[in-house]
Amino acid sequence: MLQILVVSHNEELLTKMLGIIATEEDWHAEGAGDDEKAIELFQSHQHDLVVISGVNEQSEAKLKAIMRRVCPQVNILLYAGGDDWFLKAQINTIMGMNDEQAPVLDNPFK
Repeated sequence: MLQILVVSHNEELLTKMLGIIATEEDWHAEGAGDDEKAIELFQSHQHDLVVISGVNEQSEAKLKAIMRRVCPQVNILLYAGGDDWFLKAQINTIMGMNDEQAPVLDNPFK
């Protein structure tokens, strides 16, 4: 099971991302709405991936530095937003998974 920590200072965005991730059978996510909670969760549980979105540059830099120090091999996704499919595709890409359900456009100009 893929363990994901989602961090966002924007409560609406955090709830949306957690909901998207919850639709995947083999993914489990927990969320943090502030840096301190994110660090606490990261240190107390093993995560395969951290998704960071809706935080300022200072928080982003701090979180990345601390998480890389604690677990150098952790995957960190800086999510800029988009629809449900885009978040799932980015997670699949960063984790090296094949997403057989992802739409493929052979000619996007049709």
